Amino acid sequence: MICVLLGCLSPALAQGVPPGESDQPIDGTVAGGRYSCCTCNPFGNCDCCGGVCICESACPSTFCNAVCNPGNALCRTQCGGSPCNVGCSPGPCGSGCPDECNDIVCPQNLCASQCQPECNLLCGGNPCGSGCPDECSTIVCPQNECSARCEPHPECNLLCGGDPCGDGCPDECTALCPANLLCNPTCGGAPCNVGCICEPDCPTTRCSPFCAGGDACAANCPDECSPILCPHNAAICEACCLPDGSCTFRPADRCLSDGGIPQGQDSDCESLPQACPVRLQACCASDGSCTDVSPLECLSSRGRAQGTGSVCSDTTCPISTVACCFADGSCYDSSPRDCRNGGGTSSGRGTTCAVDGCTAQQTRPCCLPDGTCAELTRDDCSAGGGRFPRGVQQCADAQCTPRGGACCLPDGSCQMQSRWKCRRASGVYHAGETCASSPCAAP
Repeated sequence: MICVLLGCLSPALAQGVPPGESDQPIDGTVAGGRYSCCTCNPFGNCDCCGGVCICESACPSTFCNAVCNPGNALCRTQCGGSPCNVGCSPGPCGSGCPDECNDIVCPQNLCASQCQPECNLLCGGNPCGSGCPDECSTIVCPQNECSARCEPHPECNLLCGGDPCGDGCPDECTALCPANLLCNPTCGGAPCNVGCICEPDCPTTRCSPFCAGGDACAANCPDECSPILCPHNAAICEACCLPDGSCTFRPADRCLSDGGIPQGQDSDCESLPQACPVRLQACCASDGSCTDVSPLECLSSRGRAQGTGSVCSDTTCPISTVACCFADGSCYDSSPRDCRNGGGTSSGRGTTCAVDGCTAQQTRPCCLPDGTCAELTRDDCSAGGGRFPRGVQQCADAQCTPRGGACCLPDGSCQMQSRWKCRRASGVYHAGETCASSPCAAP
C-alpha cells in the first residue's frame, strides 16, 4: 500500500503492535514531531479516499478512477465508459457498436451480414430494395417515390398521378382544395352553395338548365308548372290549396303528397271561387308542447291532433309520462323525449315505474368495430358501434372481424371507424388496418 511505502504508520503499528498496547499514539504523532502521513490508517478512522490515498483498494472510487484505473474509466460501462471506445475491446467496430457499419470508421465491416450487404452496391446489393435505408430516398431511389412503402397516399400525390383533393386524402379539406371547402359536406361545405349547383349531391342539379342533363320542367322541380318556362306542363298542373290556406300551382300528386287539396284540372289560384281554407290544427306532443300543423304532419310526428279549428294559443297539452328504463334496471317516470335524451328506453305510453318497473339488461357477446368481443348490454353495444352475433352466448365462440379501418384522430389517438365517420372527425383513414398495428404512431 502507498501508506506503507510512505511510512505513514506509527512505529508501533509498523511493527504489528495492536492498538492500545503501544505507548505511541495512532494519529501520526510521535515523540519528536508528526509524520506527513496519508490518512488511510484503518485504525485511526481515516479517510482512504483523500490526499495521496485516492488509489487505495479500500477506497470505493478507486475502481473507476481515471488516475488509478484509466482502462476501467474508458472501457467499462459501470464506470461511464464503453467497450466501443478506441483502445477498448472490442473497439468501435465491435458487434452492436454505433460505428460498427460506418464505412469510414470500420471499412472492414462493409459487407458483414449485420451491415445489410444486400443494400450495398459495393457488396453486390440493391440500395433500393425493400427495407434498405435509402429505399425511399428521392435522390438514390426515385423509382420508389410512388410505391406504397414510401408514399402512404400515392393516389393523393400529384407527382404520382393522384388527386390531392380526392376522397380521404390528407389535403382534402385544406385551403389547397377550395372547391371541397365550398361544395363537399365532409369539409363543411354544401353541394348547393353558390358555385356548386351542378354538384351530383345537390338536389337542384337535375332541375338546373345550366347543369349537364338538367331540366327545369322535370317532375318535382320548382319551375315544373311555370307557364313561361314549362308551358307544355300546363295540362298536368292545377291549383292546390295547402293546409296553411295558401295556394300553389302544381301537379295533383305533388299537391296530395304535400298535404294539399287539388282544385281540379284547368284551375288556377287567381280564379278560385273562394280562398283556400286554413286547415291547420293544434298538435300536442307527449312532452306537452304544441304546434299548429296539418293533421297529416301531426300524425307523422306521433302527436295528437286537437281537431278542426283548434290553435295552440287556446290549447293546453297534457304531459304524458312513461316508465323510462336504464341498463342497470333503474326506472324513472318521464316524458318520452326526456327518457330518450337521457339515454333510457321508454316502456310505452301508459306505463309507470310503480306498476311496470324495469329489469336490468342482460349482457351478451358484442362484436365491436375493431374486431374484439366484449360482454355488453344492448344499449352499450349499440352505443359503441357493435353488433350482437346470432346464436352466440359467449365471446369465446364469437367470430368477430374488424369493420371499417383505423382512424388516426387529430389528438393522435386511434379508433376503429368507417371512412365517413373518420372524415367527419377530421381523422386520417387507414383502410384494412386496425389500431393494434399502431398506424398513428409518429414516424
